[in-house]
Amino acid sequence: MIQSLYEPFKHWSDDGSVWLISDPHFEDSDTKLMNPNWIDVDEHINIINNIVYKNDTLICLGDCGNLKRFNDIKCKNRILIKGNHDD
Repeated sequence: MIQSLYEPFKHWSDDGSVWLISDPHFEDSDTKLMNPNWIDVDEHINIINNIVYKNDTLICLGDCGNLKRFNDIKCKNRILIKGNHDD
């Protein structure tokens, strides 16, 4: 358990790790305009799934992009803090 988490959120680390990511922009067409070598969505999700485990919590600090793709990440809890690119 992560002792420094606020009490209502301590259960996030009971059985696994807590991970933070930001700005994955899943399926956001503007990413290729910013960087033509922007990582492919499936590859990005595979990388994440090779790091997080089924009992982990993943927190995305905004600009997730396609939320359906966020659900492809295989962990116990997926939490999105909405960014300016999220509906």
